Amino acid sequence: MSETEILSYADAFSARAGERLNVRMSTAAELVRVRTLRLRHGDTNPAGPGLKVEPVDMGADGEVAGRLQPTDLGSYAIAEAPAALDAAGTVTIQCWIHPTRPASGAPQGIVTRWTTAGHGFGLFLDAEGHLEARMADGGSAVIARSDAPLVPSRWYCVVATLDRRAGRAAIAHHVHRAGWPPSEASTVVAARPSGVDPAAGHGAPLLIGAGFVEHELGRRVSRGHYDGKVARPRIWACALDAEAIGRLAAGADPLGVRPDDLVAAWDPAADIVSTTLADVSANGSHATLVNMPARGVTDHTWDGSATHPALAPDQYGAVHFHGDDMSDCGWDVGLELDIPAGTPSGAYAVELKAGDATDHCPFIVRPPTGRPTAPILVVMPTFTYLAYGNERIAHTAPDLTASGIFGLGVQFDPQDLLTARHAELGLSLYDIHADGSGSCYASSRRPILNFRPSYRNWQFGAPRGFSADLYLIDWLEEKGLPYDVVTDHDLHHDGAELLAPYRTVITGGHPEYCSAEMIGAMEQYLGAGGSLMYLGGNGFYWVTSVDPEQPHIIEVRRGVAGTRTYNSPPGEEHHSTTGERGGLWRHRGRAPNQLVGVGFAAEGWSPKARPFDRTPESHDPRVAFIFDGVSEEPIGDFGLAMDGAGGDEIDRFDVDNGSPHDTLVVAVASGFTNHYQVTIEDVKILTPNPGYGGEQSPLVRGDMTYLETPGGGRVFSAGSICWLGGLSHAGYDNDVSRITENVLRHFSGIQPPERRRP
Repeated sequence: MSETEILSYADAFSARAGERLNVRMSTAAELVRVRTLRLRHGDTNPAGPGLKVEPVDMGADGEVAGRLQPTDLGSYAIAEAPAALDAAGTVTIQCWIHPTRPASGAPQGIVTRWTTAGHGFGLFLDAEGHLEARMADGGSAVIARSDAPLVPSRWYCVVATLDRRAGRAAIAHHVHRAGWPPSEASTVVAARPSGVDPAAGHGAPLLIGAGFVEHELGRRVSRGHYDGKVARPRIWACALDAEAIGRLAAGADPLGVRPDDLVAAWDPAADIVSTTLADVSANGSHATLVNMPARGVTDHTWDGSATHPALAPDQYGAVHFHGDDMSDCGWDVGLELDIPAGTPSGAYAVELKAGDATDHCPFIVRPPTGRPTAPILVVMPTFTYLAYGNERIAHTAPDLTASGIFGLGVQFDPQDLLTARHAELGLSLYDIHADGSGSCYASSRRPILNFRPSYRNWQFGAPRGFSADLYLIDWLEEKGLPYDVVTDHDLHHDGAELLAPYRTVITGGHPEYCSAEMIGAMEQYLGAGGSLMYLGGNGFYWVTSVDPEQPHIIEVRRGVAGTRTYNSPPGEEHHSTTGERGGLWRHRGRAPNQLVGVGFAAEGWSPKARPFDRTPESHDPRVAFIFDGVSEEPIGDFGLAMDGAGGDEIDRFDVDNGSPHDTLVVAVASGFTNHYQVTIEDVKILTPNPGYGGEQSPLVRGDMTYLETPGGGRVFSAGSICWLGGLSHAGYDNDVSRITENVLRHFSGIQPPERRRP
């Protein structure tokens, strides 16, 4: 890490007054200057009101010691080695492997017990993708290597036998073809007559999916990661004969094959929600999964007859390891922040400075439990922040940036460049692993460098996500409207009880990711007469789950539909953390249109976003309050995001997708260029077909809507991510601001000040 860098994260996205929040940081600087800020507006664009932060005293200001903290990148399983392995003269390893990047250019450990000094044994892939059975004692080594490198994404049954006294290693493997007889086994034997003693001075753990572990700056880190699946790894303290190996290859229970010599038999099909890899042998050498390798994935026996692990658990006995998985930096606490009693709910950040380096670690102060301090509640979409966290797609997928929807080209923020330098901070849910598989887990226990108050998105050079949601916070402050703030994580865990005391709930600009618990809470709130303002676009879209064992991790399985950067592999559309089907909420019968009247219609990034034009329905007496003091001119032909209120990702009223018939479409943003394309799920002719660009398709539009629920609830939807960027225009005196204020005051029962007519 450069001396001019500071990386940080908080233990949680939110905390209450009176609670402690730990901040963890890594820097080469010896001393770090600290102050705490209340955040209002992060956009430094001179066309807007500029940076607005307010120093607050939380007892942490001053200097703290800085130090570098390494991160253990790459997933694997680790277990304490049973004593039987030290005494064993011969060891046999048997498993099925599905390497996804065999010729990675570096050795990969599959099942190993190896030290940094070169003692141990194991099953490896070499840099060119040859399978190896290897043992060494720090000096002498015996290696049996396959004649040819393995083929990517093909299942192999592998057996490695290592006789330390005879100095002999043997490896056998064959290609597994489901439903066909296996090919002839390829067997390689290597021997060194002098013998080796890989157990001498050992003490290393057993690993699956990595070569060895060492310590860096006092922290365990792993090396030699394997990319691919491993199914049912087993170890015996003996040599297995051909008959026993044949039975295992045919699917025999390992407990019935030389059970007295069985050291460990891990079963990935057991309890796939857990981070424990169960050992079903008598030794109970259970392994701990590190950095969240993918579970709930198919193994060599999967035949397509079932697509859910619960229906055919024996066909999901694999773990997919990646060398770029990361679920928890695990850094030591660098700063303890005790949030004072009485601290107002809002958006805050710990500012960390050393030399020319600055980082802002954001957090939300939520209201006291059961005691709202305002009639208005803002729900910050932290699931979406996580899903996009440390997004690297512009660096790794240049073909995406040439797709035609990026009319402004790529405009990297300094935080994007910092992300590119730090692979150890993990991937977003939009990124592709180095082996070509999609990323399905995202963790909050790491620095998320595009979750910063002044971040400008690479797609169009303006705030997006958290930095754009501060437009709303600033506007509420400017208008003197009282509000509390919570997060998606709070709503997921607390449910409808969290929303019930508030007259109005407001979303952020892009609440794309949500759990069943969140949707259920919103439905219950609206059913009881609550009012919701959905001030964004592409909301309530992807099925998102929270790991019950590790609540800092969310999971998304893309499936094979929706506007996405990859497909889920066949048979792997169900979440490992909850068992629920992934993909779009629309395909589980809970389309966003049903909840808020509109759903994702199109996306694109052109030099100029579009304004909204009022419709005849905007003159319906039921919505007169929305347009009080609003002219008939286009609404929002300005803004800090692409100079318009209608743009980025936009939503459309569509009865076919579940919009209630009595929804009023009160304004429409249309006339988009072909940089905007209809969402994939709305392309009705499922073959290559032109005519779905903004200049051709009436489906490319953003609809502003109002609806009333049977329970007396009310929903106003802006229909565009760019909406919030127009709030501050002309000193907050504009039609975007006026409409938002009209609706919020009407919903919340807050009387307006004397109206200034345009």
